[in-house]
Amino acid sequence: MHVQFLCSKHRALLSERLEASAPIWSSWMRKGQACRTRGSVDESIQFFGCAFDLSILLIQRFTAHGKLDGQRHMDRLIDSGMALARALAECGHLSLRREFLNRIGDIHYQEQLRTPLLATRLPSWHSQAALALDGYSGRDGASAVAEVLGMSTDMSVN
Repeated sequence: MHVQFLCSKHRALLSERLEASAPIWSSWMRKGQACRTRGSVDESIQFFGCAFDLSILLIQRFTAHGKLDGQRHMDRLIDSGMALARALAECGHLSLRREFLNRIGDIHYQEQLRTPLLATRLPSWHSQAALALDGYSGRDGASAVAEVLGMSTDMSVN
């Protein structure tokens, strides 16, 4: 399943003006947080989701050309993705939360491969994903980290 929050029309409009879209991302994040604060978590998902989609557009445009702005855009992706994941979990959409956490990890990994000189400057992803999973699953941190990394925590000998 591939969920997008921006329609094709708005995606095209933003793509034409990506250099000036950072304030739009910030506005959507503020509005999402305001909705969440007043208890409208469903509404906050729309704002966080649009910010997430915009951050992907920014990453695709700027890190593809080796610009150091890619680091800031990766920060935006992680911030909006984590806010979206928290809101989805609060609404009980756990499989969607998992999908978005996986997408963040995939994009982060692809950017490390695409821009090796930038890779050491990209924000750490695995520890943040583990915290997001651990906060809603009730499991210990080691299990959550192992789940994010795709490792088994079963230490039994057969």
